[in-house]
Amino acid sequence: MSVTYVKVNCHCGNGALRVAFRTADLPISCTLCHCNKCRHVTGKMAFYVVPIVGRPLDSVIDRKANLERFTPYKPTLTETRYFCPLCSAHLLVRYTSGPEHWAVSGGALDRVDGIVKIESHTFVADTMDGGLANVIKEIDGIELPRYSKGVHSELVPMGWRSEKLPSPQDELMAYCHCGTVAFKFSRPTELSYIPHAPYPDFIYPMDVTHLAKLRNPADDKWWLRESTVPGEPVKYIGAHCVCQYCRLAGGFDTQSIAFVSRANIHEIGTNEVVDYFHEENRLPGLKQYQSSPGRYREYCGTCGAFAVWWHAGRPDVVDMSVGLLDQDEDGVRAEHWVEWYRDRVAFQEKAVNIPFAKGLIDGLKQDVAE
Repeated sequence: MSVTYVKVNCHCGNGALRVAFRTADLPISCTLCHCNKCRHVTGKMAFYVVPIVGRPLDSVIDRKANLERFTPYKPTLTETRYFCPLCSAHLLVRYTSGPEHWAVSGGALDRVDGIVKIESHTFVADTMDGGLANVIKEIDGIELPRYSKGVHSELVPMGWRSEKLPSPQDELMAYCHCGTVAFKFSRPTELSYIPHAPYPDFIYPMDVTHLAKLRNPADDKWWLRESTVPGEPVKYIGAHCVCQYCRLAGGFDTQSIAFVSRANIHEIGTNEVVDYFHEENRLPGLKQYQSSPGRYREYCGTCGAFAVWWHAGRPDVVDMSVGLLDQDEDGVRAEHWVEWYRDRVAFQEKAVNIPFAKGLIDGLKQDVAE
């Protein structure tokens, strides 16, 4: 049997290994899963894994990889997910329903061209509003069917929104799969306008924009979107990023985030503003990864779900992981709370999975045209 080896890694490098694919099976058909488990375990709006041949291998030597360096988490009795305890990247899944078999996170692969072919959306009904399937309509010219549950289940039409969703409330919950990390956030208030924050790449590309402009000299409150409809509440801006950091630190090709003023993020029960800076005040179970000086990733140490990213240049406007939002309150897209930016995807020029990124970019442009 001819096999093709592909390198796997995470952002910090602790996850370096290799996986094997049967060459005759390439590219391997995959599906973007939107189930509640995948979203709340990872913090992504969707996720996909790719089945491999045998077990994961050492990155250099022809032997089985040492998995003791990873944190295992069992969302079900027959499934174990492995994530990096240092940077939180989800890397592997082990299935034991029937003969043991393994899969690797698509975003952790060193290359996907000729290896992976995403062909559908599954468990779209779990999103309550279509989720990321509303944006990524096709990849590589292939329209992706939107299955309500598994492949070949009932299709979910574009524009669908569950009738079970309640009227918008004044608070929105976010939580990881194991429940260790949970918080809520409120509508923008006068406190939301106080912080100053430089512009992010999805508004002005960092590589081609003058630094003086990126610093936001006019103090534009870009993270807040005021409605043109009288009486409608102010929303937070939402965006998608395909940079190498988000991919390698998460194991997925994009990270979907809402930019929220920290003054509006509260602990459950105490209503205290969430504190990421002082060790004694941090949420129990929340781990921190410093990717570079002054840049921090907050995630659950038990299930590995990414929760928040922030940096010293704008500590009071944080990147909140949309995958943790309570879908039963306003759907995964949370469109009564978040206005999604459609003109650009952050760091789109640096995407590794080009067909995926193009599908995301084109889908956003179609939304603008419509």
